[in-house]
Amino acid sequence: MIVIEKNNKTSEIIGNVLLASNIEVIGWDSSILPLYKMLEDKSPDLLIYGQEGNMNGLEHIKERFPNTVLAYLGDNPSDEILADLIIGKSSDRTSIELPTNLYDITNLPSGVKRPNISCKMCCFTDSLNQEIVSPIADSMTYLCKRNVRFFGNVRLDSHQYLGIINEQEKSDIVKSADVYVDLSGDYWHKSVLLGTIPIVLSSVQIPGVNTFIDKETLIRAIDSTLQGDYNLSLARKEVINNTGFDFCANLLSVLGAEEARDSVLKFKETFI
Repeated sequence: MIVIEKNNKTSEIIGNVLLASNIEVIGWDSSILPLYKMLEDKSPDLLIYGQEGNMNGLEHIKERFPNTVLAYLGDNPSDEILADLIIGKSSDRTSIELPTNLYDITNLPSGVKRPNISCKMCCFTDSLNQEIVSPIADSMTYLCKRNVRFFGNVRLDSHQYLGIINEQEKSDIVKSADVYVDLSGDYWHKSVLLGTIPIVLSSVQIPGVNTFIDKETLIRAIDSTLQGDYNLSLARKEVINNTGFDFCANLLSVLGAEEARDSVLKFKETFI
């Protein structure tokens, strides 16, 4: 049994991979269920937690549950942090490096290209918030002028916004579009696996993909992409070489769980 303290994006990726690989894992919210109660109920073989976790009493519980392996998620933790393994950077403890880029490919239905929903460009609004939208207001206006189709849980006051969709519909829409515009950086890797080139709001360059940070660079990114200036194969290689499956396989190998490692790598093949 593996327990993962939930309040961390990397924790979510690890949990999704282990679930997809048929490995027994549960998410734990330490703000709701106290540490001692969780350990008494679950007696995990491995507990992964980070600085967000409420780990009060861990030093005493480690004495009571000596067989539970503790893995801390974060770089260079202080000496007070109890852990058998550091998931991140550490100069003086056993550690496994956390990749700069880590892509979750578990929740990706196979898309179907449908002529009735085909479009030049599409965009999802699910992860949009004021912090993201405010600095790129002119870019949003430009996207609307370019007749980009918007879908998702966050409603836009524009006739280009076409409503809420599920994961299967997301895949079908991306598969049926020429270009996917990613404003939150959390879906472009799935677009790549579906075979549709993305344009991504990012200050960091992405192999094979055009990125932008404002209206001017957005215009250039769209024009370059529509003219074929991209490398989908290179972008796909970037994603496949840095999936959550690869990281979890490495983590399990370090812990000596070779059978679980093999299971993770086997299930990776079903997703790519």
